[in-house]
Amino acid sequence: MKGFNNKFLVYFASNIINTKMEKTPRNLNLIFWGIILAVVDIDFYAVNNQIGMQIDFLPDIVGAIMICVGVFNIAKIPVSNPLFSSSMLFVKIATLLFILLSVDDFFIYIDSSFTYYTRQFFSIIIDFSMVVFCVAMIILSKEKELTESFKNWKIARNLFLFVYVLPYLLITIFSTLHIFYIHQLGSFSFSVVLPNSEAYAISPVIVVFMLLIFLLSPIIYGLSCLYSMQGEIEIQQIKKSN
Repeated sequence: MKGFNNKFLVYFASNIINTKMEKTPRNLNLIFWGIILAVVDIDFYAVNNQIGMQIDFLPDIVGAIMICVGVFNIAKIPVSNPLFSSSMLFVKIATLLFILLSVDDFFIYIDSSFTYYTRQFFSIIIDFSMVVFCVAMIILSKEKELTESFKNWKIARNLFLFVYVLPYLLITIFSTLHIFYIHQLGSFSFSVVLPNSEAYAISPVIVVFMLLIFLLSPIIYGLSCLYSMQGEIEIQQIKKSN
């Protein structure tokens, strides 16, 4: 009887693990579309005396909730490496903070020092959580033998770290200490001086376009990682079922 109970528990546990892995593509898809909703903004403003409301026709709050649901479900996947659960705990906290900021974005008001620095602190946590999420996906990919996803998430981790987190952290520190000030940009041009002293002016439009591609590259690559990981898990599940 004891042997039967042990076999039953092993069978039951394995079914739970498999069910959670089977739902992973759906949860990755939630995060995928949640990020798109959060990134794309179509806004309408109603302001009176610097106080009002902002209406987003693709509301960030919906995207934030989708990301939160996907993250919380993925965090339930049993992984032997304890770093996975601790990383996902940090990401879960960050997604809840993102929901709070999304709700706050509905309202337009004059920031106090406290609200300004609180938002800055939350933003740093959210940005850093992107790197932590990539680390969690690296661990998950390694454990579940998702070779391509393992390689892709390593690249995504580096992109988020060096394009978003470190520069944003440095700018925030400098601005907080009143050493580095960000002023409103007017018209500007950028010149590249070659050894023969000839200067070639680069159009501001081209500079902005290049900067936009550079800033969006981690998000675009991260979205491609989510999409390709869905496919790799589904192919793996088909092979196992056969």
